[in-house]
Amino acid sequence: MASPVPSGKDEFETLKLKAEIEKAQAERDKIQEELRQSKGVLARLGKFFTPLVAALSILLTYLAATYKSETAKAQLEKAQAELERRQVLLDKDVAERDLKTATESLAITKSAIGQANIEKKKAEEARNSTQHRLGQLQREFASLKQEQGDRIAFGNLRKLIDILDSEPPQNKIASSRYIEDIRREVAGDASFKPARVSYLTAAAQDIGNKSDLRALLYYALFQAINDNQWLDQIRRLAADNAVDCSLSGCEFVPAFKSLMELKYFDSKDRAGLICDLYSRRSTRKVAFKSGIPFSELWGFNEVLYSWDKAATIKCRRPYLDQLERFRQSWERLEPASKRNLFVYTVTSNPSNANKLAFAFPSWSHNSKVIFDLPAQAVLMWYLYENPSLDEQFEIIQLEYTSRMEYIPKDLLTAFISRSTSEWVKQHHKLVMVWATTGLPDLTNASDTTMQKVLSGIWITEADLP
Repeated sequence: MASPVPSGKDEFETLKLKAEIEKAQAERDKIQEELRQSKGVLARLGKFFTPLVAALSILLTYLAATYKSETAKAQLEKAQAELERRQVLLDKDVAERDLKTATESLAITKSAIGQANIEKKKAEEARNSTQHRLGQLQREFASLKQEQGDRIAFGNLRKLIDILDSEPPQNKIASSRYIEDIRREVAGDASFKPARVSYLTAAAQDIGNKSDLRALLYYALFQAINDNQWLDQIRRLAADNAVDCSLSGCEFVPAFKSLMELKYFDSKDRAGLICDLYSRRSTRKVAFKSGIPFSELWGFNEVLYSWDKAATIKCRRPYLDQLERFRQSWERLEPASKRNLFVYTVTSNPSNANKLAFAFPSWSHNSKVIFDLPAQAVLMWYLYENPSLDEQFEIIQLEYTSRMEYIPKDLLTAFISRSTSEWVKQHHKLVMVWATTGLPDLTNASDTTMQKVLSGIWITEADLP
């Protein structure tokens, strides 16, 4: 097969390549020549610089070795640092994982602890509730057991005492049937009597109970065992509590009044009680305890001296102090009010006709006071202030009543003859008995004289000490 004929373009490329080859060969030859020349120069120089070259070689070798060593050391340190860095990062990752794991575990643990605490609290509440209920049951059992034991040992004492305590004051008296019921309950069964006496004693001595109930329980004790010490306890209790004052006034507490009037107490006992009550109960103390105004406390003394006439004779201070207060009230009256106390009466009773009488009109707030006064006291006060009577007394028609006292004959004669001033001179001591502050003559008078005063009988000089 014939070769193809190169075209003009291919021929141009071939020529171009040949030219470049030739150029490259020329450049090669030039370099080889220069190299040859350089070798010759170096050969000549080598003769002179061989030691230097050797030293330089050694130095360069040392430097190269040192450089390599430092480089290697630096690279080693770098590698170690990188290793340490990677170790730290690894430790950090491990620590972070451990921390995360620990945090998650802690949260789980806290949750478990919280749940455990809740369960513990529930368990404790259940235990406390059970213990509380158990305690209740134990107390109920002990109470029932105690109640059963008390019922056997004390019988109906508690019930009877509660009934007596619930009675109204007017029924809480020595004659109450519950006193006898309590006595029988105590003395009914000899085997239980000591326990029942002890129970009743504790109730009587319990200061939490009302004073009237305690006094009646002391009386029940006396009835049950006949021991006079319980009567002494009644006296002591009465000395502080026998009179009650309230906004409605003062009065004896029915229980104490009925007890102190029993045959076991006489007028001397009652006089001692009156003196105790009067000495222990000052006006201020009574007012403070009772919450009543001082102006109402006259009722306290009135209750004391009006209880027992024989006792008042022996303990007369409350009565005389009250009488002294009445005298002071008299002094504050207007003259016209004092004069109007006396009227010349004409009655339908012949034995009492045409007598000068001492009447008790209503003089405002003092009317109650006048009712409690001896007529002789008021008339003596009047004559002490007005020894000469010139007034013409009014003649009225009325029936004799308890509100009138008749004047003795000698004094009536003095009124009619208008010679009262002479009568006052002759009976000065008698007048002064009633007019002297503190009434000392009546304080020292005999029991017979005081009996007359309390009975409304006019006394004379012969009755005075």
